[in-house]
Amino acid sequence: GEGYFPANSKPAVSSKVTRDQEGHIVVDLAGTTDEGDGSDMVLEKLGISAGGGLTFVPVPGQPGKWRSADPSNLGSFNLSVAGLSEGVTDDTTALDVNVPPKPEISNLAIDCSSTNGFCLSQGINYPVIFSITNATDCSVTPSLISGDGPPGTNGPVIINGINASSVHTTGPWAGDTIELKADCNGPGGSATPQAIQFTLE
Repeated sequence: GEGYFPANSKPAVSSKVTRDQEGHIVVDLAGTTDEGDGSDMVLEKLGISAGGGLTFVPVPGQPGKWRSADPSNLGSFNLSVAGLSEGVTDDTTALDVNVPPKPEISNLAIDCSSTNGFCLSQGINYPVIFSITNATDCSVTPSLISGDGPPGTNGPVIINGINASSVHTTGPWAGDTIELKADCNGPGGSATPQAIQFTLE
């Protein structure tokens, strides 16, 4: 009633911080509560601000998620989360946030040395290799660029330190041009995909 102030339980912040493929920092406060309420309505009303020159804007349709207005290479920053009672009483939680490094893919290649450097059709298995940093899981997807297809198949990706490998089984038709695209994810978000193309003999 009039003359009363809400009990002040500052937002209990549980944040997940990643980078998207464009290099923007994304803060996800899903699960954050204020005054004991973790509903989407409350998450939409929470406000965040950050140090390090970062400006965050809400991600439309995703309560509790904010994206930096510009790409950033910051590895850490100060984050303030303002609750529903800010302006009436001190209802802001401050914390230091570390940004995990974004995964990176390099040196994607298919090794057709077992058939004298020519990638043959008709279901031949060839290693697909690449380097990866800061990733926990990856996939390689084949697609048909030109020809009759199908583009063949790829097995699961095995990560061993900074080395990743898979096995590509070629499709049935010589002359088909195939693209292999590698995607990787990690604590810091998703890597920028890498792709190579080759033509079956």
